[in-house]
Amino acid sequence: ASMCKFGVAGYVETTRQIVGACRKISEGVRQMEGVKLIGKPEVCVVAFTTTKEGISCYSLADCMQKKFGWELASCQNPPCVHLALTLPTSKNADQFLLDL
Repeated sequence: ASMCKFGVAGYVETTRQIVGACRKISEGVRQMEGVKLIGKPEVCVVAFTTTKEGISCYSLADCMQKKFGWELASCQNPPCVHLALTLPTSKNADQFLLDL
């Protein structure tokens, strides 16, 4: 559907933006105290957990949704949450890191 809507060049550009945002967010999470990157984010999903005692990743996700409107999906094994990047969310990578 994306290729039909944007054409090949537009699809490639959209993918470039999404992958770039994934890299930016994953690097930001890597450098952030209190959170730990899970897995190896290469395309469009960044997963992370919390490392501070008493703060669960699920509580963090709830807070991000209630306070800033971010929708993070929860995972079980290991316990973590993830952000699936789309074109709209990729344009807000800097804001996501500030909110986190």
